[in-house]
Amino acid sequence: MSDLQFEENNVSAFQSRIILGKAVTPKMITFLINRGIVKDQKTAGKFLLGICIIFILASILILAVFVFDVNLTKKDTRNGPGIGPLKERI
Repeated sequence: MSDLQFEENNVSAFQSRIILGKAVTPKMITFLINRGIVKDQKTAGKFLLGICIIFILASILILAVFVFDVNLTKKDTRNGPGIGPLKERI
């Protein structure tokens, strides 16, 4: 059999690639913890995931409104006969 061993200490911590044998915590997570926005790395990961979801939803909304001309209001914007500033009333 092969001698395969796993390190199981600090499994929930987010670590970027190991550079020169030292594990480095991502800078955004360090920033959030230093500012007091979150208390640990696990919460920082959830916070950043939530921010990503909010940005993706905002992007979809902006694309829908400005690119695909989706009308999000319930108002009817079609100009029928007699409606609108340039049409004569019948």
